[in-house]
Order: sequence, then structure tokens, then C-alpha cells
Amino acid sequence: MIDEAIWKGDAGTFVRVVVKTQSREEELIAGVLPRFVEINLHSPARKGKANKELLKRFSDVVGCMMSEIAIASGHKSPEKILLIAGRDAEEIREILLENV
Repeated sequence: MIDEAIWKGDAGTFVRVVVKTQSREEELIAGVLPRFVEINLHSPARKGKANKELLKRFSDVVGCMMSEIAIASGHKSPEKILLIAGRDAEEIREILLENV
């Protein structure tokens, strides 16, 4: 059960992520856990580079445009909440589980 990691809100679907920057892993999604989704990024956490990479790669994985995804909280923290507009939580959950 991963309801604490992915849930539906009025504005869209929210996904709680924990980001590991400067990772050498190729896979974006490291794991889907009960409380959060583990994310690997290549960029350093400087000058918004990691956040930009997160939005770009995450939008590619879930199949949405970058304009449909935003960091709702945690801009300067490894723990973030992403908001995906117009997408169903169950659909996002299935996509993420397929990409682990």
C-alpha cells in the first residue's frame, strides 16, 4: 500500500519523493515505498539543476508535459512533493511501479 506516497487532491495527483542527487544510477525511479518514491538524479543540488532534471525526467516517465508537473513543496530539500495536474493517482502509481 503506497497511499502515503501517492494521493489524489483537488489540484491533481501528489507524489512524495526523496531525491538522491549526483547519482550514477541510470534509472530515475529507485523504488516505490509505502511513504515515498525514491528518485535518482545525475545533477547536483545547486542552482535548481536537480529540480529541473527531476521535472523533466519525471514528466517523461509519467507521460505528461513539463507544464503539467510542479514541485508543490521542498524546493530546497531532498524531500519533495510533486503535483501532477489532470492525472489519476492510480494511473501514476501503476506507471511508477512499472518503471522501478
